[in-house]
Amino acid sequence: MSLIGGIMNKYIALTLVALFSSTVSSEAAVPTGILAPSYVHPDYIAMEQLRPTKDIIVITKKDIQENGYTSISEALTRQTGINVGLTGEGSIDIRGQGDQYADSNIQVLVDGVPITTLVNHPIHTNYDVVPIENIEKIEIIPGGGSVLYGSGTVGGVINITTNLRSVQRDQTTIGMRYQPGGYRMTGSIATRPNARIRITGGYTKYRENLYFQDTWQGGNYYFTAVRYEPRSGTALTFRASHLDNQGQYIQLLQTRKIQQFGKDYKPGYRDLTVGVDKDGNKIVRKIRDYSIKDRVLNTYHMTYMAPLGKFWNMEIEGFTQNGNYANFELKKMEHHTQGGMLKLSRNAGNHKWLFGMEGTTQQAKLEYNDYPADNERPGKYLVEPLSFFYKKRLCSVFLMHTLQHHKWILTQGIRREVLHWDYDKKGAKGLAGKDSSKRYNTAAELSLAYQYTDTGSVFARYERAYTVPNGIQISDKVLDQNTYEPLYVTSSAQDEIYDSYELGWRAKLGASTMKASIFYNKTDNQLCRVDTFFGMQTETKNLLQTRRRGIELSLQQQMGKWKFFEGYTYVNGSTNYNEAGRKFLQAEPDSEINYAKSGLKKVPAHKVVLRSTYMPNRRMKINAMYRYVGAYKNYLNESKKGDAREGDLVHSYGVLDVSMSYQVQPTWAIYGGITNVFNKEYYEFKEGEGPYSTITHGANRTYYIGVNYTL
Repeated sequence: MSLIGGIMNKYIALTLVALFSSTVSSEAAVPTGILAPSYVHPDYIAMEQLRPTKDIIVITKKDIQENGYTSISEALTRQTGINVGLTGEGSIDIRGQGDQYADSNIQVLVDGVPITTLVNHPIHTNYDVVPIENIEKIEIIPGGGSVLYGSGTVGGVINITTNLRSVQRDQTTIGMRYQPGGYRMTGSIATRPNARIRITGGYTKYRENLYFQDTWQGGNYYFTAVRYEPRSGTALTFRASHLDNQGQYIQLLQTRKIQQFGKDYKPGYRDLTVGVDKDGNKIVRKIRDYSIKDRVLNTYHMTYMAPLGKFWNMEIEGFTQNGNYANFELKKMEHHTQGGMLKLSRNAGNHKWLFGMEGTTQQAKLEYNDYPADNERPGKYLVEPLSFFYKKRLCSVFLMHTLQHHKWILTQGIRREVLHWDYDKKGAKGLAGKDSSKRYNTAAELSLAYQYTDTGSVFARYERAYTVPNGIQISDKVLDQNTYEPLYVTSSAQDEIYDSYELGWRAKLGASTMKASIFYNKTDNQLCRVDTFFGMQTETKNLLQTRRRGIELSLQQQMGKWKFFEGYTYVNGSTNYNEAGRKFLQAEPDSEINYAKSGLKKVPAHKVVLRSTYMPNRRMKINAMYRYVGAYKNYLNESKKGDAREGDLVHSYGVLDVSMSYQVQPTWAIYGGITNVFNKEYYEFKEGEGPYSTITHGANRTYYIGVNYTL
């Protein structure tokens, strides 16, 4: 109670000085007695089906501008129930998936195109693939959506909508933002040759210094789109974009280095082998041990939407993406995605139907050289090319039906999917393997909502979801039974199956609009990577059972010139061995980890977000946000509990951001703000466990000012 009481005292004090912001959709005033809409109407007919029994979080373009967000990651981490970067570089964790599982239990889409990576090892990536200035809105479905989106949705779905999605605005825009050590510039131009054609294009450039010396990130983003409307209700849209992002940062850092040097820390020099000369000697380059943040992404996307008669609508999408990302040495992950979707929707009377078909192919390839010793020439070295190829092809069909009868809304859905995994790996010392795996899966959903008054409703939902193995988990390293040489073979592990349950309540309580949900999900065949045969083999096995449970609560109020938002999430869970896991321990007793006591790794139990907006007039808004993140475990084995806090540097923390915007004229506005007003020092775990873990410094205080012009 002291924790919550302290937070509420801070909230009340801040409220008195009018410094809170809301990233909830900026809507018109909510009339007394009318329940505020739970989310902004989506651009996607698939997401519309989830509206009655799912609280979809929406971050609008106006929210992004007013709060000064500089990236998708920053906007997401300001939401309750979402953590970015805690479980790995750039990872997004929704509803407490935790370390090793957050990357697999999420689906990320840009304009409806999946961009979730096939493999996040040994090179990590992140999902800041579109500059924040070019985003219209971000929609988050917490813990659900398997019927519509397939594998890996037990954590949630994030759909990022860019300003190219519909191309319905004939606007020319210019935007600039400055902060110490960084800037952002964006511009776009739109034209309409005739009543049926719209064309737009633009460019964004950004650069910012990071916390430590000589660390930075920046990039360029080019985009264009053409929309053709042959008749009312019918549109054909083609979109293309190119992103190139570069940067340099420190990924691995021991606590003692921060304590000794602070932000003046520079990594030491090390030798990087870049080749072997004709005499077998290594060609070495001496570099500082920074990690790099490089990414290239090209996207081409076509959408055709048209009505089919009075009640039916059709949407056809085709897309292709290619690019690469890298974060250390000379290793670069190349990737390519292509596919198409067909969706038919029918809305007649009390029934809504949605039928969909999709086919997607994703590929990723990592190639680099190893330099082993030459056994025939002591002191000399060889060049050994290594390559790791992954390919995932899926075909799926789904059907959702919504029936509304008086105050009741019943939703049912089912999805059937066939997945082909292919891999071709050539590792060091002759370790290699090539094979494929074919997998079938079914997702289902059943939900019921009851609108008991104009301002109140309750809902209950059940979802059967699944998560397929990623590129690392799909193959095992084993010893050949005849030669005892290591090789890669297809894993016999099964896909994870999840049962998810959720109860929700929406109501108007006095001056507050309230949304609350309780969720629980479980799996009895969770995947894990284990070493067997005295550490000479590494296999993927279904040895664990995990339970995750939590509470999500949010309140909104509008009182005169004030808007308030209070959000709180509690997440807890546990992992233990299932029957197969207990049998495995009998054969491999040294592999035991005390999962039962350790709970979920890298999952804060508590997170609080408090926001408000004060509008003294129609032109000005004064905003602020207080974000509290609770402490979390960085260990699985209970024996490491005592040394897992890294000198108590990593603990709970609270950060306050403030901002202001002013609409000078209808065509242009200025804005500015301060992030981490009190320059709170906080740290988060990065990699490793216990005394071997590394940490990263949280964002320090930053001032910024910007201007937006629209013609």
